[in-house]
Amino acid sequence: MSDFDAKARRARLRLIGIGVGLGAAVVVGAVAVMGTLDSDEDGKPIAGAAPTASASASKGASAPAPVEKFTPATAKTVVLKKPTIHTEGIGRGFTHSFHSSNAAAASYWQDLAFLDDITARKQLQAIVSKDSPQTVDAQISKIRKLREGAGLPPSGAAPEGITFTKVVKALRAKPIPGTDAEVVAVTMIYDIYGIEPNQGADKNPRRDERVELIVKWESGDWKITDEEKYLVKSDYAVAYDPNSTEAFADGWVMVNFG
Repeated sequence: MSDFDAKARRARLRLIGIGVGLGAAVVVGAVAVMGTLDSDEDGKPIAGAAPTASASASKGASAPAPVEKFTPATAKTVVLKKPTIHTEGIGRGFTHSFHSSNAAAASYWQDLAFLDDITARKQLQAIVSKDSPQTVDAQISKIRKLREGAGLPPSGAAPEGITFTKVVKALRAKPIPGTDAEVVAVTMIYDIYGIEPNQGADKNPRRDERVELIVKWESGDWKITDEEKYLVKSDYAVAYDPNSTEAFADGWVMVNFG
């Protein structure tokens, strides 16, 4: 094994124990709203309370049937659309709808370079809002700190011989109040795999990592933003649990890409 290969392997082992939350810190609070991934004909979210039994029944009438309570694991999986174009190494070209804002956030996070700060800067410059230029440098700074923690130079490409893959498996999306769903906070749960040649699937991936991104409709696509006026209005997502009725009531759903 070459010295470089050995360093790359050690870097991967260090990364297993390092947190990978590189996303924008969104301060979010709990609001129990159902159906956040559905949209009306205008692409706006339809927020409706979970169906409940009647508070009272007429005398002598039979009791209403119990209402089924869903969890993210038992509810229907939501299919997210894929990007239609790729520029600067990242998928783009999402439509102007609430559902597409969710797809954009998940797609951006999966595609964003994990350890390559040079590639990540080009990607971020393509998907970050012009009103939030500080986001690019903030994200690059986090990537460089992660590289240093893994024993790599502060700047450069990802180590050869290791491929990192992020997989978003659940999300919770809520429009920022007062924006008419033109700005959406998307909280995601994802796994990250480090794959080495001839080693097969990662036996010890980082699972159930959490990241929050705010995206806004701008210049014909969804863009990431850290604008303070949106951060202070976002609410906090309850903890994700695939078997929790409370998590589903708060808007958490399991996803896949169609």
